[in-house]
Amino acid sequence: MDLNRSWVRVLAGACALTFLVAACGDDDDSADTSDDTEENTASTEAPDDSTESTEADETTASEPEEETTTSEADDEGDPEAVAVAEAINLTIGDFAEGWVEQEPADEGDDDIDQCFTTVDIEASTLGEAETPSFSAETPDGQGGQAVSMQTVVFDTPDTATAVLSDVATEEFAACAQGILAEDSAEGTAVALAPTIDDPPLAEESVGVAGAIEIPGPDGTVQPAEVDLHAIRTGSVVSFTFTLDIGETPESGFQQTLAELYTVIAARQAAEVG
Repeated sequence: MDLNRSWVRVLAGACALTFLVAACGDDDDSADTSDDTEENTASTEAPDDSTESTEADETTASEPEEETTTSEADDEGDPEAVAVAEAINLTIGDFAEGWVEQEPADEGDDDIDQCFTTVDIEASTLGEAETPSFSAETPDGQGGQAVSMQTVVFDTPDTATAVLSDVATEEFAACAQGILAEDSAEGTAVALAPTIDDPPLAEESVGVAGAIEIPGPDGTVQPAEVDLHAIRTGSVVSFTFTLDIGETPESGFQQTLAELYTVIAARQAAEVG
């Protein structure tokens, strides 16, 4: 499992937002915002910037999208395990109108897998599948969100539980914080801390979340929020990577996360039981 690739997808999705392209340094070549990408926009209801509930994310496991946006090159492991991971992963159809997807090149030398200290991730992974990066600007062009996801099927529920135990530690947050800072534009400030959901999503859910300050080309600083979440059912863990940049209302960001997490938990329940 290479969590760093999904992290890079989020950063590349953020760079695809027009107000951030100039601030992303050498990474801006990894995001493609051509007209071909725009054709993948979902025909759902309103964007997620409203504080009111929308029907945009009501896709459930019983009504999956016919299309899949998981990159076949990133699907690894036992075919049955990979199929479970693909069925759980988000697609562009789970997002509101205005969201697009990008398939950035894999970059970055650092690997968040090194932050796991109690589990041999590679040896205990049966199968996995990743998504592209999904992103959307706010209507005024002063903010936006980027989301990426990876689902991993581990060998046992105990292994999956140990993975989440690692994520819920200060040590993991500090490790992830350092790697995210290195993978971002020079001068980016990152501060992450562990979070534990109560009540949990699915059987168990934890994460790391915090603030980012991204330097702009004109000396200004773009504020951002980042959330890395791990949601578990049985031996299956879904990792989400979400970045909220600029002037998006706090409530809008939290609504996006709640809606996406609900979809993921429902699909885990359907696939794993």
